Amino acid sequence: MARFQAAAESFVERLLRNGTTYDTSLTEDLGSGDDPSKRVFKVIFAKPSKMVPVPPATAYIRIFVHFESTKYKVNGYTLEGKKQVFSIDFPFNEAWIDGIIARKMKLRDSL
Repeated sequence: MARFQAAAESFVERLLRNGTTYDTSLTEDLGSGDDPSKRVFKVIFAKPSKMVPVPPATAYIRIFVHFESTKYKVNGYTLEGKKQVFSIDFPFNEAWIDGIIARKMKLRDSL
């Protein structure tokens, strides 16, 4: 399992190599399934501050990691609430996370 996580961590570092204004947390998604050669990880994005240490909303992406012959590889990633799987070569855009959080905040304010 550590090798799956190392592959996911490496991918997240490459994905966010230009930096991000968010704090991130990587965890294994326990609903990964029964296939021992595949794992799903969640990267949670949040913006805590001194004034608001617990952010009112977070967003996540899911990362798909599989074992192929002798290597652990990332297949792609999806955004929270979306079914489209992005290739590992598709550039990440932080505005996507901003949009997800903005929608959650708008929904929260409407309740």
